[in-house]
Amino acid sequence: MHAQSRSAVEPYQLSNYSFSVDFPGPAENDDAFPTDLSSESECSLIQLCDTLFLELDSEIPDLRARERYESVCDELTLRRIHTGVA
Repeated sequence: MHAQSRSAVEPYQLSNYSFSVDFPGPAENDDAFPTDLSSESECSLIQLCDTLFLELDSEIPDLRARERYESVCDELTLRRIHTGVA
């Protein structure tokens, strides 16, 4: 007996599927996340932080939410360090 290894997906099955990866470019970035956090007011940063926290807590969060949440928190921390508020 000759055992023949087969892949989980047969070659004829691959022809029935199409793969597409579309990443938005800089011109296609349609979300409202600010590119320069230093120009935002502290109030808008806190609101943005709250919104991102809720997004992270959702069932299917945006993949960028964690990085953005950390960026906003870092900006708020830097501002508190520079103003001397602990």
